[in-house]
Amino acid sequence: MIRMKRGAGMVPEQKRNGESKNLSLWQAYLLNLDDDTREVYARALRIFCRVNGFRSLEEAAEKGDEQAFVNFIRALRDRNRSPNTIRLYAVAVRRFFEAVKRPLGPMEIKLVIPKRRVVRETNAVDRELARDIVLAAPPRKRALFHLMWSTGLRIGEALALRKKDVDLESDPPRIRVLTKKTEKPRVVFLPRDVALRLRNHIADLNDDDYVFHVEGNPRRPLNSDKVAELFRRILFKLDKLKRDSSGRGYTYSLHSFRRAYETTLATSGVHPMVIKVLLGHSQGVEDSYLRLSINDLAAEWRKAEQNLRLDVRSAVDEAIARQLARSQLITLKLIENQLLHLLVIGESERRETGSTKIKLDEVKRHLEQVQRQIRELEKLLPRSEVLKINRRADDADVEWDVGSEDDDEDLYRFAD
Repeated sequence: MIRMKRGAGMVPEQKRNGESKNLSLWQAYLLNLDDDTREVYARALRIFCRVNGFRSLEEAAEKGDEQAFVNFIRALRDRNRSPNTIRLYAVAVRRFFEAVKRPLGPMEIKLVIPKRRVVRETNAVDRELARDIVLAAPPRKRALFHLMWSTGLRIGEALALRKKDVDLESDPPRIRVLTKKTEKPRVVFLPRDVALRLRNHIADLNDDDYVFHVEGNPRRPLNSDKVAELFRRILFKLDKLKRDSSGRGYTYSLHSFRRAYETTLATSGVHPMVIKVLLGHSQGVEDSYLRLSINDLAAEWRKAEQNLRLDVRSAVDEAIARQLARSQLITLKLIENQLLHLLVIGESERRETGSTKIKLDEVKRHLEQVQRQIRELEKLLPRSEVLKINRRADDADVEWDVGSEDDDEDLYRFAD
């Protein structure tokens, strides 16, 4: 309801209705904003009214002008508000006067609004750093950082997830996310490695429990500020906590996971419109016309799936890993042959003399360890390479003499 100044007399009916309609338009505009933006706009207008002595929005709508706007900007400067904050508050006041059909002069606005300050630099987290962050995190927080890197979720979206939002049985696995800025639901797909980690993480939760909750209370989600603080501590431990060029932030933040996700999708050849959908970005007019099915989205997303997995290495990493596996495998095969030779000699001595200086139990134990390592390495190489290494080890010209106990200890130590 519009408040009237005492003793001012009645405002004509037509004018009163016009003001009511204009303020109603402003209220309707606010309803289209998310909660955070709505609060910022309300705060800006409270300051605008207080600086200019307006007792209500109705009075501001009637008496506010370019000079009042200049007073507002000057007051914000005097309070040492940052240029970016001043620009944001200025947008709120401009929108208000547009809604009440009294737009402010663009030239006056342009002259008094400060230039935008250099924004904080946010680098993408590459796959190797993401692995290090996940491994350095406390066990109960690893799934959170892994999920954010593999899905590009905003921190608020990740912390709002409940067990019922996670579908690990579909192909590909997926989560249902409520987009923070638009309040619209969207589906985000999960690579297999993070899906496996999530399966273990939520195994004991009920459907309405938060996936990422405070310890001992699954009905209370983690605090985003504390997660950000933990993230910075991890970066400090990894010697990656560096100030950005603006001096106001860090080169890596939680938003860096989202930047990395977008970059990975783009470099993997995913269609730009699908990237927008998966990130929950507004698509403008396409929102009204574009209708992609879940299968369409999944087909495009699969182009990037391998690159979104932390358990899959790059081609260079794979080549190095295979070369190391070859070297280790040939060494272990030689050790296996020597241990088998020692075992044969020891068994033969015991049959002939009833005793042997070879510690057969130790030989058997170390042989089992070596053979277990060999089996793991063989999984990393093609069958043809494994057979070639086996022949090379069998044909090696090695003296299989029984050495001293010190030699045996060195052999066992290497096997371990």
